[in-house]
Amino acid sequence: MLFNCIIIDSNEKEMVNPKFDKNQKLLILSMIFGIIYLFIAFNFELNIYDEAIGIYGAQRVLNGEIPYRDFWTIYAPGYYYILSVVLYLFGNCIVTERIFSILIMFLNSVIVYLITKKFTNNKYALIPYFLSIVWFGYSPFYGKAVPLAMLFGLIGFLFAKDFEKKSQLKVLFLAGLSTALATIFRHDFGFYFFVVITFYILIVSFSNSELILDRWKYLSKYFAIYLFGVLLVLLPVALFFIKEAGINEMYNLLIKIPSTIFPEYRALPFPMPFTIPSYFGEVSKVKGLLIRIETLIFYFPFLIYLLSLIKLFRWTKADSYKIFLSKYSDFIYLLILGIALLNQSYIRSDREHLLPSLLISFILFAKIIFENWNNRKVKIVFGVIIALLVIVPITDKINRTKKMLSSKATLCFNIPKAEGICDEKQWATEFEQTVNYLRRNVDENNKILVANYFHDKVLMNDLMIYYLSGRNSATRYHEFHPGITTRADVQKEIISELRKWNVDFIVQCPNTEFPEPNKSRVSSRVFLLDSFIDSNYIQINKFGGYKILFKKSKLIRVN
Repeated sequence: MLFNCIIIDSNEKEMVNPKFDKNQKLLILSMIFGIIYLFIAFNFELNIYDEAIGIYGAQRVLNGEIPYRDFWTIYAPGYYYILSVVLYLFGNCIVTERIFSILIMFLNSVIVYLITKKFTNNKYALIPYFLSIVWFGYSPFYGKAVPLAMLFGLIGFLFAKDFEKKSQLKVLFLAGLSTALATIFRHDFGFYFFVVITFYILIVSFSNSELILDRWKYLSKYFAIYLFGVLLVLLPVALFFIKEAGINEMYNLLIKIPSTIFPEYRALPFPMPFTIPSYFGEVSKVKGLLIRIETLIFYFPFLIYLLSLIKLFRWTKADSYKIFLSKYSDFIYLLILGIALLNQSYIRSDREHLLPSLLISFILFAKIIFENWNNRKVKIVFGVIIALLVIVPITDKINRTKKMLSSKATLCFNIPKAEGICDEKQWATEFEQTVNYLRRNVDENNKILVANYFHDKVLMNDLMIYYLSGRNSATRYHEFHPGITTRADVQKEIISELRKWNVDFIVQCPNTEFPEPNKSRVSSRVFLLDSFIDSNYIQINKFGGYKILFKKSKLIRVN
């Protein structure tokens, strides 16, 4: 039934042949391929920072802590809570989190297919579906909220689209609920979808009547229903966290820091086409070629949006205003949404921050292919573009699979919550030894600090150690963030918490990440935390780059 619903438009009233036709078989095979592809090598490489932000945040929620009040985060709270429920119900481990992430990424690709099918057909709608699958496989959002925010935002878009056809007010209400859910997973994404759907309501309202007064009546009615759906979910959530953490803290964490400190300390410049960014260092010829291709792909959404704007300009000349809106409203909304989502990549210009907008550009790309497929020269161009879009992700998937299957180069972790996860042998051995040492020697009720060698400048810290060791952070700043952890007031707060919890063990991780071309590479000249650690702790063990420090005043022989 699910596949019949995907293939057959809801307005069609013909009986479905119980035997699958070619399109249905192709769709089923495509869906099976998508799931299998996303699961290939899904257990290779452990993301010690980005993935850990999500899964350890969920762990802290499971422990009864509340985001913003009990731990520092600049992300919306929804993902911590939904992931904590998933971990509680299906097993508290990384494999559970990754399976959940894969299912959400797969559903995003299905939604991309459904949206594309609205203005092409089954065959052409599979193009952005496959591209989405391949790119999710290249930029897996394990432990991240972005796919969930995109999923609910795009579902809201589909509800709004249905309202245009059915004129059922409940559909607008459902669009509001979906927008609210997108917001509690990523508040910036929720804002983008809110703006696009509001614009959509405005256009629909003004298309329903020639009378100005009637237009405003429609707008007030439609928008009120949509806004009610948004506020029904969002208002109680916002009031709860404002009550727990305070409105000033919420403003600082969710708005001020992301809009001021994040751009200065996390920014990555736009890649120069066909060049290798300096922060990659030395790479092989093959790797260098793939990086050069990827720098070109970065501008694919910009190209698609430019072509879309040109097409819209031509269409405005060919049709009247009302006919133009009735024909191309979906195209306009997707274009606005795609451009809005580019804001992710304006600040941090890498593939993960580009991917949300890239998904929208895939949909518009399919629309352009659909309208120009009869031109032989254009077919060749489209074929080359598609080849460029998939060569880097598929090559990466092949290389990851080879590494995972290599027993000489890979180690699968012997850590309870990381069972089934594998990584590069040398680092994985050091990491496993560090985590297991903490599990053996630190009481479960005692807190630890996972720090770096120095803290006048930081890029990130290895906070996956908290989750896998089962030893909680002594500070609300379990996530080290440049421009935050490097401040004097924050370091004083961390020191105060170390004293409060009488912390015995500190893990120091090397600051060996490649320096990024932003302020994170510049020393803050704040050494308060470094001085405190040097004065009060001494190294008692070392596993590769990981140092185990113990409190000097309690120094005893620790086995």
